[in-house]
Amino acid sequence: MGTALELNADVEEYRLFSWEGYDPDLNLAQLTPEELANLNVHGDEGITNFVVLNLNFNCRFRKHYTFSIRTSYYLCNSDYRFFPDRKNKIIESRAGLGYSF
Repeated sequence: MGTALELNADVEEYRLFSWEGYDPDLNLAQLTPEELANLNVHGDEGITNFVVLNLNFNCRFRKHYTFSIRTSYYLCNSDYRFFPDRKNKIIESRAGLGYSF
């Protein structure tokens, strides 16, 4: 059996909504500890777009061995109502060696 090469890519996209923000005029310093503990918020109101791009390379050689490389690119765009918008990028890379029976 000769060398076999494989290259593939995939994209995932997620859209996350948060809706239970609090009024920015609310002075948190004036709330009692009990009021703070019962404050019903899940972050600021906004929309987040999250995209993941995966690139995979596999090389099978010498009949039983496989060498693999995977790179993932993460892009997160968050648009908030009361707070500054955020953009984050992360790159992750992995390499591996496998043996098939």
